[in-house]
Amino acid sequence: RHGLNQESIETKELAHYFEGRIFDINDYCKHQDNSSPLKYLQNKGILSTINKLILKTDFQLELSAREKSIVMETLELPESALKRVGKDINRNRTIVAQIKKLSEKYKKILVFASSKENSDNLASILTLLGHKAKSITGETPMSDRIRSVKNFKKGDIQILLNYNVFTTGFDEPKIDCVVIARPTTSVVL
Repeated sequence: RHGLNQESIETKELAHYFEGRIFDINDYCKHQDNSSPLKYLQNKGILSTINKLILKTDFQLELSAREKSIVMETLELPESALKRVGKDINRNRTIVAQIKKLSEKYKKILVFASSKENSDNLASILTLLGHKAKSITGETPMSDRIRSVKNFKKGDIQILLNYNVFTTGFDEPKIDCVVIARPTTSVVL
């Protein structure tokens, strides 16, 4: 429940629930086949293999002293910085162009946007371009979120964009493409 080389209250509570048993997958994998946990879990068919593509943009994120302090304290980018990321027009054009290209190859695309506004705007642009896209955010009513996920699973929505709803994804084995269109410090994401 925490990042690398960290221990959080949630991790301790989870371990306590299981009578204090903490299993270190790093040690286990080294004893099994000397692979990394990621490779081990991929070889077992538990995790998918990843074909990673990094999009380069000219956008430079400048953090204020306060934002840097928040990053140092929480290891998370503050919402104010994420909103600035989402407002960059050239960056958004690059993201939309890439999603359009990906939509020709993949049937189900899950997108992690950098802010509520960014998620909504990208979904609107993609919809205007003729794609079946939907944005859901923390402000989306729960009934609409549930309906959107059902429609995505059925294939009525091809591109599901979100901000702070699926912090690490959700259970839909037929997703064949994930776009992380936001900066993140999350090891899991």
